Amino acid sequence: MYAPPESIAVCFSLHPAMRCDEALAAVSAGGDILRERLARTGWANDQIVFSLNLAYEEVASNIARHALPNTDRAITVRCRILVRSGLAVMVILDNSGRFNPLASIPARVSLPASTIGGLGIVLLREEFSTMRYCRICGCNLLRFSKPIHREADGFS
Repeated sequence: MYAPPESIAVCFSLHPAMRCDEALAAVSAGGDILRERLARTGWANDQIVFSLNLAYEEVASNIARHALPNTDRAITVRCRILVRSGLAVMVILDNSGRFNPLASIPARVSLPASTIGGLGIVLLREEFSTMRYCRICGCNLLRFSKPIHREADGFS
């Protein structure tokens, strides 16, 4: 029987002196590492990789675009993925200012009537079975989970 690795982790820092394009390049590099590590797991099929990467890119790029310009200190972003009881669980922790992106998710969105931007978290709602936010020890913590279906995801 296949036993998934204990966890996959990516961590990086964004510094106030960074330009937006430099911060987004750091986010992208972290995403490359995350995808490469997921590819080596043996349990993450294309859909799981897509969902986890979408969550990482959405949250980390929002931190780079919105939190970094409004601070004078470095922001550390930590992303960890665990497999527990048939779920892929992603936790993203950052030490930027308090922000709960889940607080303003609209119940329904009409895409043609929507403005550009702000739909990433709506897309994540469609990808994950649960999404949770809490503020702990001066950090934002987002938790996403998604079932892993054994036959579809290559478990033996």
